[in-house]
Amino acid sequence: MASSLNKYNNLALEASAGTGKTFQLAMRVAGMLLTGAAPKDILCLTFTRKATAEMKERIIKFINGFAEGTSDTSEYEFIAPLMKKYAEKLQIPFDDNFIKEKAVTARDNLFSHFSELNIKTIDAFNNTILRIFPFEAGFRPDFGVHCDEETAQIKRTAFYQLVSEMLADNKWKQILDNIYPVLGVQTVSLISTLQKYAEYVADNILKLESAVKNAPSLDNIIEMLSKAVTMQQKIPELCQKFKKTFENDNLSVRQANAVEKLDYKKIQDISDIPFFKNTLDEAPNFKKYEFSQKQYNLHENIFNKLQEYWLLYGDIITSLSLNLGKLLNNKMDILKKEKNMLTYSDISNAVYYMLAADNSKIDKDYLYFRLDGRINHLLIDEFQDTSISQWLTLKPLAEEAMAGLGQHDKVGSFFYVGDPKQNIYRFRGGSSSLFRLLLQEYKDKLSSKTLDTNYRSGKNIIDIVNKISNEIYKQYGENFAIFNIDQKAYKENGDGYVEITHKMDKQDKEEDAYYLTYCLDKINICIENGFQYKDIAILTVSNNHGKDIIDYLENNNIPVQAETSANLTSSPVFNIIMALAEFIETDDDYAFFRFLYTSPKAAHNNIMQDKGLFINEKNKIKNMLNNIEGLSIFDKLLYLSNKLDLQSRFSSSPDYYVCFDIISKTAANETNIADFKETVFKSASSEQALSAAQKNAVTVMTIHKSKGLQFNVVILPNLSRDITVNAKNSPLFIADNNVFGNSKLCCVYSKKQYPYISGTKAEEYMKNENMLTLQDSVNMLYVAMTRAEKALFINAEMPKDMPLKISHIAGLCFPEKVQQGILKAEINKEKEQVKSINIEININKQKELIDTKAFYSRKEDITFNYLSALAGECLHAGLFMLEYGREETISLAEKCMYAKYGSALDDKTFADIKKYLLTVYNNTQWQQLFNGRVFKERRIGKDNNLYSVDIYSEMEDKLVIMDYKTGALNDKILDEYKKQLFTYKEILKKLYNKKTECCIFHIEKGIFTF
Repeated sequence: MASSLNKYNNLALEASAGTGKTFQLAMRVAGMLLTGAAPKDILCLTFTRKATAEMKERIIKFINGFAEGTSDTSEYEFIAPLMKKYAEKLQIPFDDNFIKEKAVTARDNLFSHFSELNIKTIDAFNNTILRIFPFEAGFRPDFGVHCDEETAQIKRTAFYQLVSEMLADNKWKQILDNIYPVLGVQTVSLISTLQKYAEYVADNILKLESAVKNAPSLDNIIEMLSKAVTMQQKIPELCQKFKKTFENDNLSVRQANAVEKLDYKKIQDISDIPFFKNTLDEAPNFKKYEFSQKQYNLHENIFNKLQEYWLLYGDIITSLSLNLGKLLNNKMDILKKEKNMLTYSDISNAVYYMLAADNSKIDKDYLYFRLDGRINHLLIDEFQDTSISQWLTLKPLAEEAMAGLGQHDKVGSFFYVGDPKQNIYRFRGGSSSLFRLLLQEYKDKLSSKTLDTNYRSGKNIIDIVNKISNEIYKQYGENFAIFNIDQKAYKENGDGYVEITHKMDKQDKEEDAYYLTYCLDKINICIENGFQYKDIAILTVSNNHGKDIIDYLENNNIPVQAETSANLTSSPVFNIIMALAEFIETDDDYAFFRFLYTSPKAAHNNIMQDKGLFINEKNKIKNMLNNIEGLSIFDKLLYLSNKLDLQSRFSSSPDYYVCFDIISKTAANETNIADFKETVFKSASSEQALSAAQKNAVTVMTIHKSKGLQFNVVILPNLSRDITVNAKNSPLFIADNNVFGNSKLCCVYSKKQYPYISGTKAEEYMKNENMLTLQDSVNMLYVAMTRAEKALFINAEMPKDMPLKISHIAGLCFPEKVQQGILKAEINKEKEQVKSINIEININKQKELIDTKAFYSRKEDITFNYLSALAGECLHAGLFMLEYGREETISLAEKCMYAKYGSALDDKTFADIKKYLLTVYNNTQWQQLFNGRVFKERRIGKDNNLYSVDIYSEMEDKLVIMDYKTGALNDKILDEYKKQLFTYKEILKKLYNKKTECCIFHIEKGIFTF
């Protein structure tokens, strides 16, 4: 794989789908670390949390491979030129051993400072900035972040408050009384229509900052409405005058029918009369009719009035929307401030206003000085999805990096990578034009490079993608020049299989929609040819299509998982634990039923059929709870999980530990079930289920959600998405001009209204938006097709006139059925996944739970006490600070522990903890650890689990791992501890390739070595 590390430090890398974008980005970061960059010098911004986790995994895999001499050829060829240049700079001979030595140093440095490596999403980066400077942005430092559901509820509440105030305001009442006939909506639909307008502007308040500020007043809107109402009376009168000019003519039946339409009273209906949609001489059925000058004059007058009306209509809608959006945004701000909660959009906007806005009152130089102290290298992934506001916030950091000097006079660099063809998030502000605008603005500082070899998909798939892309370029011209591509398929990908059929190929009338039977048919064909269900992904343009497909497949006994199945809240483990919590607190029969019968079931069906057996099962749990009255919901769950052996029920699923981890962090002391459920659900909704990928099921997801993923088989059954602006779906749009905050709000006109905006700015805006909407659709098709590795199925449609939907684009390119390649699953082993070190996934809490059960027991082995947990945290914090040979660390640890935990712990507990610290410090075997390089509280990962090692030491000939333990100890508990240590040993031994010893340091009973 070609290297993007060249003589230019600053690079814009355009990487088509499957060309190794993640490899290039991760290897670039690895290269920086290998050549001496500190983790804290690097800021790498990604688009999703999944990409963040994958990036960290790859970086460690690459560095560890170079350190162990196990890197593959592509990795070595990528890094060798850079390392050779680095060796020349250091005036050291270059060989493989040089790379290995630098990699060992980089690995140790990375493990010691991993938390300082800033690889995060842009949202997380903005959140970090706001956490550092909350007061400068006008927020309290303990603000929370809303999930999507909470944001939607805030919007609804704010809008209904707004409507109540509008109904009590005379000017708004006057507007509402006159708006019905202008909008052409029924009374029952008015509120929902106004809500759409208001929410659209509120969601784009930053882009429309100038437009909102300069929006017409309510008096202006009232005046515009009055004029529109007058025109609604005047235009039908003019139509009657026009009709009278035909009274004495001998008209044909068709001509007479056309003239009768001049009796229409509504402007919408009049606008659809053929007379006015054409010039008078081109009016249907009147080709040979000789019009009088009076008729020409009246026709022109009516057309001009209609044009004036529809332009006024657009001004009314946009003016009304800007006013409503401003008021709604203010209402939402008040509600959010009351709750001290923000959305990610609020955070992004706040950071923009604080750091990038021209009217900011903050000392931006000082703030960037603070940030630049940690950042010398800025890397941005998926740059085509970066919004203008996000870029303006990052721009000073990028310019500082490109200048070559950071806070400490270190060489800096700026790198961004992406693919404008994959920009499918324009509705969120993503601006693909930025990709090339930066190359123009920084032409003397930035170089560019393009990757065009696809390492993902088979040759036949790439050929189809190339042909469709080039046909699009030929048909739509230079606006689609990015699709003038000739992507190459990596020879080891194989040929792959492509099938494009057309909806009209199937003539039989069926009860079910064709795209549903299409999915079932293609799944069965794939299974017959050796693929598994988990190899198959069905991608849709909407959630509604996906839901219909899931229901249909489940009814036909096909295992299927939705995109939300990867979310922890959809995990059976989570739902069973939450049902148990609800039953504990409410004694609700339905909650207990869900606990018993959510798969994996805890009881046979006969219990449900016999009420006596059902009640008996309930009473068993109630009797267990009698022993632990007065505890929090979390305490009770922890107790029952042990008594009921939930770990066995879930087959030790990692989601079990994630659930208890979340509850312990967010609702450990909660006793109110409603608050407990709300808090836990909110936290869990942002977590991924670790066990989701283990399910052998067909995946159904939207094309937007599939971005960044790949599947052996991709099925595209229903590409029915409009490729032009649809007024019913989107009544408003924003005309961007690349001047942030100065965008124009525009009204979407229907096809009936097109003749009346001809030659106006409104037509110009509509044409541009239609072109952008078409680009969005083409990009979606490209993203969908390039998810496929081995097989691609497309259900296309033949357009009758011009392409109106995405499916028509594919049909236009391939009017005949296409079938290329052989559909057959490979029997070869699966591609190697990056699993060597799993960073920033959910922590396996088994170790902490076992320690808790052993050390902090009261009447029952499992009873958990929050203050005891704090005591455990306090002890670990102190142990972390201890350094042998530096006695001052004892007193320093005591001071820090007291500052953080002293107010919560009693004197006796604190005295015991201090005694434990001295016990550890004076232990000879512990002291010997410091003969080597010591690492404390290090996170190491294996098989989707992340473990925390208390302390280990790398010596010349061996590794020594030590875990601290307290509390009760017997043979059974000791065996559990050994299992944990052996897991740590297996991971670290593989990394360091050294003899490894394991020790359990029991604070009261000494050290056990094995």
